[in-house]
Amino acid sequence: MLKIRVDRLKLFAIIAVSYGLFYSANNYATQFLYLEPAAHIIHLPSGVRMFLVLVAGAIGASAVALATFPYVYLGMFNHDLPLSVVSSIATGLIPLISFFLIRRFIQLRPDFSNLTIQKLFTISVTYSVINSVCQQLIMMLFGQAQQPLNGVLVMFTGDILGIIIVAYLLRLLAILIWKKRRKKPL
Repeated sequence: MLKIRVDRLKLFAIIAVSYGLFYSANNYATQFLYLEPAAHIIHLPSGVRMFLVLVAGAIGASAVALATFPYVYLGMFNHDLPLSVVSSIATGLIPLISFFLIRRFIQLRPDFSNLTIQKLFTISVTYSVINSVCQQLIMMLFGQAQQPLNGVLVMFTGDILGIIIVAYLLRLLAILIWKKRRKKPL
């Protein structure tokens, strides 16, 4: 029992640190893609976040929420603590909630053995819609969004493009690993 808790804590720490570093580096490197409050036209962290939470569940969602906070507090929202806390929590919870809402509808097995491109597409669009609407509502409630509809459209586009890019990178990685293992002699 203790080993399971330690393993979960290690997974949490690995996800939080690695996602936090990736999230911050990506946002600094792609500031020119930041078009509306909290909205990039291409946002790779959205794709990474969706897949992390899809695989790691609540542990991934919690780690993403914690990892997002330093950047949004220190950089994006300029020390606005309430907005940073709400946005960070939403950033972790939205992919988890989206997945739980859609999982029964698409009849996805817990082991993902029946995951198809169509089901992944449905998960991606559901997550992107919920994420962009909720995040822009948060921006509007905190007085950050001057054109919330434009923010929703930019964020939705950025989320979808980020998910597509990350999905193709994961696919390429899987192909490379498969080819490498296939070449090894028995």
